[in-house]
Amino acid sequence: GVSPEWKYGTGGWVNSVAITPDGNYIVAGSWDNNVYFFDKNGNLLWKYETGNNVYTVAITPDGNYIVAGSDDRNVYFFDKNGNLLWK
Repeated sequence: GVSPEWKYGTGGWVNSVAITPDGNYIVAGSWDNNVYFFDKNGNLLWKYETGNNVYTVAITPDGNYIVAGSDDRNVYFFDKNGNLLWK
């Protein structure tokens, strides 16, 4: 059978994931209210807690910017280092 390269357990359903075209960065949004940012080896680089379930995430092709939409009625925009640039 097929085995994953890695896995990471969150505290809720993972509702959205996105990956850069080169596969170097992965972002996930969970119903535990968090945005998760990983490198290709599954290392958690950062996470950010929003005010409610995270329904959608996206990442720019170069991996420099991440956007997330939460059920708290906010859009969150981050740089790759996890700095919240605006919401």
